[in-house]
Amino acid sequence: MCVVSESQQRVSGIILSLILAAGCSYQDCVLPVHPTHGKHVPFELDCPAGTQTAACQGEPGTTVPDGWFLFVVCDQGFVLDNGEQGNSQTTCADGRWLPSLPSCVYNFTGDHHRCAAPPYPQNGKYKPLPIECAMNNKDAEDYLLPGTFVPSSCVLLYSCNKGYELSDEDVISICVKGE
Repeated sequence: MCVVSESQQRVSGIILSLILAAGCSYQDCVLPVHPTHGKHVPFELDCPAGTQTAACQGEPGTTVPDGWFLFVVCDQGFVLDNGEQGNSQTTCADGRWLPSLPSCVYNFTGDHHRCAAPPYPQNGKYKPLPIECAMNNKDAEDYLLPGTFVPSSCVLLYSCNKGYELSDEDVISICVKGE
């Protein structure tokens, strides 16, 4: 069995005393905006039931102390983009949220031949054709971000920013059996 030597204990005690005397302080964090198609909620021990403070209500822009926990919960039909199941935890650590808050993306769990939407083209974008992508018109552009999984047969229509044109003949992309 190994133990800390008596001389090391004295050095550690001196360092600890210096740290305490210097008054180490940690920076608070600011509650971020809620993720699209989800929300962040505080850890229940930080906010006992019935607590009505701005921090406990999750009001973006509210300052919370170092060590504050947040959980990201996605709306029904959406999942975390970091691959975690359920909800995801992040902590205020000296003025930063670690790990950073994940996003909520549309859940296409019923389609085993789905594809990840490609990155946006340089100086351009794409939009899904709603019927083929099993979305309604309003939702299609809001839910589909690069990396979001889309069902097989989803069609993406490419377009360029003003002053640019497509460099090849492909103006559409179709998800076929996961590719």
